[in-house]
Amino acid sequence: MDRKYAFAALPLLAAVLAAPCISNAADAPDKPVLVHMQAALDIDRDGRVAAVELIDGEKLPDVIRQQAQQRALALKFQPPVKAGQPVGGRTYAHVQACIAPKADGLDVSFAFTGNGPASTYHPPRKPQSPALPIAKLMGQGIDGMKGKVVYVVSVDGKATLERATLDDPELQAQYGELWLKDQRAFFKRFRYRPELIDGVPTPTRVEDEIENRWVRYHTSKEAEANRQAERQARAESSDACRALRSDDGRQLASDSPFKRIDG
Repeated sequence: MDRKYAFAALPLLAAVLAAPCISNAADAPDKPVLVHMQAALDIDRDGRVAAVELIDGEKLPDVIRQQAQQRALALKFQPPVKAGQPVGGRTYAHVQACIAPKADGLDVSFAFTGNGPASTYHPPRKPQSPALPIAKLMGQGIDGMKGKVVYVVSVDGKATLERATLDDPELQAQYGELWLKDQRAFFKRFRYRPELIDGVPTPTRVEDEIENRWVRYHTSKEAEANRQAERQARAESSDACRALRSDDGRQLASDSPFKRIDG
């Protein structure tokens, strides 16, 4: 059987992870589950969160959605200034929730991972081959690459990639241009909700981390098993799940006009 390759670009903090369907106790996970949520925050001129709307939490139990909303309402921001006066607006919080089983139910931990525009990923209708030579890389024992990207979300909801650099200098020297090409194609599949200042859309520059992973498989079942294992590993090492063990996580870097000022 011909070998195939599964290629995935994984923003470590971008909102591309779908919430699993956990609608009742029967759906309770037996291992930690990571959910990445986006919440629209309406900020008043005093920097308080006046309203919260979860964008992609429909598949979560009410109790978890309510906890996430309460956490978001407690956030405090420094509002932007217009004509010398503070004004309100809208930003989007990125929140990770780690849902872990315990003896008498579920334990839920939340991690605020930054704020900025909201994003929606639109997968291509047909599979697209990456510019990177995946078969060659795997033959060299390289099953993934990680790097940093800087992009600007415009007022029309599109992202322009300004910079993409691999963390490994040797890989950057050899494959940097191909990796950049793949990132450009990847970001074209996103559509964003820009932040608002006093009701007016505003551009935002964002710095994030991207991890490319690929696996060799022979059957669709094997491919799905590999994807499940990857998701589980990502869940257990996420900011939110590490918070259950009192570890620290990083936050998405953004030049959002709404700066968080509380701990």
